[in-house]
Amino acid sequence: MRMSVLATTVVFALTACNFGGSDIPQVAERYQEGIDLAWERADRGESPTSQCARVTGTAVGMASSGDNGGDNGNGREAAEAYQACYSDVHAHWIKRRIELAEAGQPPCLALMTGMVTTRMSLGSFASQFELTLEGLDDRLNSHVGDLVVDQCPDQSGLILGRAQ
Repeated sequence: MRMSVLATTVVFALTACNFGGSDIPQVAERYQEGIDLAWERADRGESPTSQCARVTGTAVGMASSGDNGGDNGNGREAAEAYQACYSDVHAHWIKRRIELAEAGQPPCLALMTGMVTTRMSLGSFASQFELTLEGLDDRLNSHVGDLVVDQCPDQSGLILGRAQ
């Protein structure tokens, strides 16, 4: 009995380490699998944008159909999933890319390119959820703003959506 409890604890601990633990955003069930897959990509240092595009597509469809699981048509669940993928999952990706980079060689160009692409593709849907791109970027910045400015000072404006 004691051994099975220990084994179960070890499995849970390894799973939490592998996928970033409880930091994975929790959203409505219909979006959670997509968020989990996006988080897994981000955890490996891969851009989650394509997986977030799938979450966004589902969210846009649900919000426009009014079928939001008892949401009275306002798209709250859809907006939460979209915002979590755009801001929280991408913040995790940025952190992991910097953590996985070789010492003294932050991946600033990759982060800049990735976030400009994300902003141009996924960011264009913000208004469909009564959100703003500035608000999404503010949420992203609350997670990684200081880290990006420290590691990528010359590119931080484009990475964080604050280019002049």
